[in-house]
Order: sequence, then structure tokens, then C-alpha cells
Amino acid sequence: MSIFLDKERELRLDLTAMEKFHELTGVNIITDGFTKETLTPKNVKAFLWCGLYQNSPDLTLEDVGHLVTLANIDVVSDAIVAMTKEGESPLAESGPSASSTPTSRKKSSGR
Repeated sequence: MSIFLDKERELRLDLTAMEKFHELTGVNIITDGFTKETLTPKNVKAFLWCGLYQNSPDLTLEDVGHLVTLANIDVVSDAIVAMTKEGESPLAESGPSASSTPTSRKKSSGR
């Protein structure tokens, strides 16, 4: 997902980013997501840093903190909501859906 901060940047929430976020904050984004208690400036900064790290490894946590201001907090908030909602559906189900199994994808792609 692209996000404009100081410039257009790529925000990627892969498993490595989720693990880094958990190590930094103690919040398991997979099972807990953000709650009223965990949606803090420190955690938002950590979430962004973890998501930006793969494509911008030169950024520090402090750098990321300086990229977010009251002028762009809505953009950041929207990105966090979009990224965390992407993971809700599969995790909310009791098991893998038929459409997400490798076999189903293989059949649907005509291979």
C-alpha cells in the first residue's frame, strides 16, 4: 500500500513486519489488532516503522515519528485501518475458506 508522508512510500505489513511490531510493542496485531488502549502514538509510530522498513531500511523510529503530523494523521489513520482490516476476514473465520486454499486457487486460475 502506498502512503504519502514526506514522499510516496510503500507500507507493507508482512509477517516480518508483524513480528517486529510485536517485539517492539507487545501487541499481537494478528490476534488483537488495535484497541482503544493500544492505539497510542508510540504504537502507531512502531506500526508505521515496521511497515516501512522493508522498502526504507534507512528510516529510524524517530524519523518515522517526525513524518507524522497533525496535517497527515488522517492519512496515516486511514492506512492503518485499511491494512489491519485486510487481515480481519481470514482470521475471523474458524478455518481457511474454500476460496483461499491453494487447491481452490489452482482450479479457479485454470491451471
